[in-house]
Amino acid sequence: MPDIDVAGHRVSYQEAGTGPTVILAHCSLAYGGLWKGVMAALADRWHCVALDLPGHGQTDRGDEALSLQHQAVAYVEALTTAMGAPAHMVGLSLGGAVMGRVASRSPALTRSLTLIEPVYFHLIADQPAHMAANASAMGPVHQACNEGRYHDGARAFMDAWGQPGQFDRMPKPAQDSIARSLGFLSADFDMVSEWPEGQITREDITAIPARTLLMQGERTPGSAKAILDAVEMLKPDAERFEVPGAGHLSPVDDPEAVAARLRQFFVS
Repeated sequence: MPDIDVAGHRVSYQEAGTGPTVILAHCSLAYGGLWKGVMAALADRWHCVALDLPGHGQTDRGDEALSLQHQAVAYVEALTTAMGAPAHMVGLSLGGAVMGRVASRSPALTRSLTLIEPVYFHLIADQPAHMAANASAMGPVHQACNEGRYHDGARAFMDAWGQPGQFDRMPKPAQDSIARSLGFLSADFDMVSEWPEGQITREDITAIPARTLLMQGERTPGSAKAILDAVEMLKPDAERFEVPGAGHLSPVDDPEAVAARLRQFFVS
């Protein structure tokens, strides 16, 4: 896999196709290969670049004084510049939160923005039912991480947000890699659900100038849809699309449907 150096840290990525650049950021505990199907469907017209986020895949965690999301923003900005900005920014879950930050901080790098179920749980902190459901799903993950049982935590995380049983179907090296990523991620959990210093604000989201597409899976948890409802209220001009039959990982569940909607959005 190719990579670039960002302040002495390795940032690994995959690429396919030629044309205007599309930068794709994956969800927690995944890597750039998650976008393989979407990239294949777009490569006839776009230059698709899927990076491994900090501490995931073959990318270095980077400066641990920075939150994982802030470090990821720096990596995306450097990669986009190297590829010849601006680019269409597409992010899933954790990657969606990252891409929203990029679009807010670096509008000159952002041709358009697609948020697929970004983990902006702080936007629905006033909705106790959804927050309780998320707390219930994440409770076993937090407990396992607090006890240093990162393999168990990764299994619980993927059962809640990915595909149940997926972790146990993976080979041991992949499980070890994912557990290592969770170790990095667990130190950053407050950036997802709380309002620490540097959290993206409602005002930041409203001020994003890029054309925006909001995407969700039909079967995704209600809290993920509620987050997009909150984003849509802040950006009423955003387009919205639901992937029929898909769960939280719609680019994996139905990459063709996701790519087809992206094609429409990019050229509209």
